[in-house]
Amino acid sequence: MNQLMGAGLFNIDDIDWGGFEWLAPIAKFLVSLLIPITIIVAIAGAIWVIILGVRLARAESADKATEAKKALINVAVAIIAVIVFIWLLSWFVTAVPGLFGEGATNPISSSISALLK
Repeated sequence: MNQLMGAGLFNIDDIDWGGFEWLAPIAKFLVSLLIPITIIVAIAGAIWVIILGVRLARAESADKATEAKKALINVAVAIIAVIVFIWLLSWFVTAVPGLFGEGATNPISSSISALLK
């Protein structure tokens, strides 16, 4: 059950892969890149948000201000979505054995497990 909650997210070697050993190198790769990618996305997003904020402050007309405000909202949503996607992807890769492994009794997970093996 701990694997379902992501307790083994940074302890890849402690996970019982149970037929999904081919996912171990992928999980190690994702976890090793998790924090650097998150930091890069956050920094790039923060810089872009600052640039758009300056554009919003310097807007000479209401149309340009509205455009800058929409762009600012879009960038903020995109940054949050990318960071959440990265973390969910790494969690899912490490949770696959617990979700679809030998002990899974869910018929949907059993059929997905058969496809993945």
